[in-house]
Amino acid sequence: MTVFGIFWIIYLFYCLSKKGMYHMFFALSLSMVLQCDNVFQFGSIGIGPQIITSIFFIAYYLFKNQFKFPIQKENGLQLIGLLLLLLPIFISLNDQNGIRILMLLFYIICSMVVVGVAKYLTYDELYEILYKVSMIVLVIGFFQILMTMGVIPKLWLFKNFIYNDVSSSQFYIFNSFSYIRFFSTFREPSYCAPFIIAMFFFFFESGRKTRENVRICIMLFLAIIL
Repeated sequence: MTVFGIFWIIYLFYCLSKKGMYHMFFALSLSMVLQCDNVFQFGSIGIGPQIITSIFFIAYYLFKNQFKFPIQKENGLQLIGLLLLLLPIFISLNDQNGIRILMLLFYIICSMVVVGVAKYLTYDELYEILYKVSMIVLVIGFFQILMTMGVIPKLWLFKNFIYNDVSSSQFYIFNSFSYIRFFSTFREPSYCAPFIIAMFFFFFESGRKTRENVRICIMLFLAIIL
């Protein structure tokens, strides 16, 4: 288990102890942007917070919902379609493919469970969760740009808590003033771009004219440019 992993597991148990869906859904949302982190490291194989948090989230939701799965017609059709797409992988099954299939199935189940979260979260709570996650990405991205440009050294805190998956992050590739690209907690700019664009339009279309909403729209727009 990594240093980050110890803190993340403790945080997940803290979320389990809280009433309401807010904390666990925030943990799930945050885990999905932490692409350069591993909770467990087995040689060259790392297990990130996404799959671990998805498992915790599924268990938490089912317990809270009295073990009733949020079954919808669309969910069944999606599952059948995805299983058909995975059929070639099942045919050529080996240990590595088996792990990937298992992880993918957890993600599929998690995406279906997320549909049922609507009855536990208000729009204001969802807005607050996405606002916090976006601000975390933006703040880390600010320091990431300075570090990848070589303006400031690559800090120990970032190496252990944000970019501990050394082999997968562009954070360790560049150290030049000529490289000004925003990728924050993501592995590379192309992975980060869909998130910041989606969040920009979410906050822009929210219709809120508060100072916080205007500020985050401006910050996301600048991140898109970078």
